[in-house]
Amino acid sequence: MTIEQPRTVQEAVEQLVLQLSQADKISVAEVEENDLISLHFGLGQVIRNEFGLWRDNRPLLLDCQRIKGKDIANIPDLPTIHPDDASMVIIQAFWRRLRDQ
Repeated sequence: MTIEQPRTVQEAVEQLVLQLSQADKISVAEVEENDLISLHFGLGQVIRNEFGLWRDNRPLLLDCQRIKGKDIANIPDLPTIHPDDASMVIIQAFWRRLRDQ
């Protein structure tokens, strides 16, 4: 899956909605909230790689950090969230979107 890098969690969710198959979306929606970590190595890896979380997609990392409630430290444009944690923020937002439909 080749995806343009989103700048916000909302943009990331919108891209996932458009790019993933209906079967994949159903699979994600069926996961219980406490088990979302099971998506870390599959969907999470795609998110980390395709959305540039390892390549310092600062706008997206900062938005994930803001949503997770992490302090932005003394330098507001310096993300401190780990890409693994950022991908889980996106997975949770995507899951919530699928559950709300």
